[in-house]
Amino acid sequence: MSKLIIFFVLITLIACTRSLTFSESFQTHEQKVFNEIDATVYNQSKLTDVVWKLVELNGVHIALDSMRQKVPYIQFLSDEQRVVGNDGCNNFFGSYEIRQERNLVLSSLASTRMACFDVTYDYEYMNALSQELRYSVVQDSLFFYTDSLIVIKCIAQIQ
Repeated sequence: MSKLIIFFVLITLIACTRSLTFSESFQTHEQKVFNEIDATVYNQSKLTDVVWKLVELNGVHIALDSMRQKVPYIQFLSDEQRVVGNDGCNNFFGSYEIRQERNLVLSSLASTRMACFDVTYDYEYMNALSQELRYSVVQDSLFFYTDSLIVIKCIAQIQ
């Protein structure tokens, strides 16, 4: 009986050790991603005058649902400090300001008011853009994030 108890205790310890190792490796991967983003050299010219296509919003991949749906994107126009884009349904426009180190604020945002029944993320996208966000450009990807949470991921659209 005591051998059986020792056996179950050993199995439990091994299982706990393996799950802890998985959890630690997941945290290490996540920290590595954010360290890579934070290590990106601030360069406003990488942000501006590029069409950035939305590919992920709050951790959810954005896929076009129909042929009628517009491609959601954002573009920062450097010469006018203006922002233009599309939320998948409506065009939007406004101005932007870069504060401190990679903090971005969009202001005076306005949009068209078309009714699109096949777009489910337009409100969420505009709501995310209305916050003060940090941004980083890593290769051909643009990340907007708050604290340590990536809110929006875009990729450079080849024209």
